[in-house]
Amino acid sequence: MNNDSEINKEEVGLRLEKLFKEKKISKAEIQRRLGLKSWDTVHKWTKGKYIPKGKNLTQLADILDVSTDYILLGKGGQESGPFPRYDEIMKLPIEERAWSIARVAAEQYCITGFMSFSGGRDAKEKPELIQRFMKGEFTEEGFYKEACSFFEEMEKRIKDEFAKRGF
Repeated sequence: MNNDSEINKEEVGLRLEKLFKEKKISKAEIQRRLGLKSWDTVHKWTKGKYIPKGKNLTQLADILDVSTDYILLGKGGQESGPFPRYDEIMKLPIEERAWSIARVAAEQYCITGFMSFSGGRDAKEKPELIQRFMKGEFTEEGFYKEACSFFEEMEKRIKDEFAKRGF
């Protein structure tokens, strides 16, 4: 990890403000996705009073599709590759890679917990898309696009169901 003496809180705050604007994501949305009780924590990050650390930093980097070094030090920029965390995911063994790509795709549509719903990695029968990827039917990029399509449809079904129920 980085040496805290290298980190300038005010610069971190400015970087976060810029990223939120670029990604069109509000502080309230960041707060919700990180599971924070109040948006005040995110506000304090953007004002240079505190810096995100640990799990919050890692999840924030994933949400913003940048490296943690970019948030803290302005180094590394956005990750290369056709989907978030590409460089990190491509180092994983094939089955872990499949689940990680699926997770990243699900997160793009704010769908979490799908792995436990589908039985996860330890399920006797893997979801069809994962099976197809494991058989070599998709490249990683193709699998990501297919998974995004799947989760986009799931998001629409969920929204339709909520609308029918008056939410």
